[in-house]
Amino acid sequence: MAEKMIVKPSKYYGRSGEDPKTWFKDFVLDAETNAWTTRNHRLLKKVGGFLAKEARNWFQENRAGFAIFDNNMANPRRDFKV
Repeated sequence: MAEKMIVKPSKYYGRSGEDPKTWFKDFVLDAETNAWTTRNHRLLKKVGGFLAKEARNWFQENRAGFAIFDNNMANPRRDFKV
């Protein structure tokens, strides 16, 4: 059974002027609204679907290293330079 989507999270592109921390906080709020589990492995699988262009490429190259989602994605600016 497919999960319902009440709120569609915005895409993050990694463009100049986009704030990854703000985007991620909004993504987590949208996930909670949609009743998506925010447990590490489930949210990690979903977040990639809302990344585009450079941000998606960065995610694809680095996701194997995200042993603990919260520690790595809570401050994505550390690794992903916009």
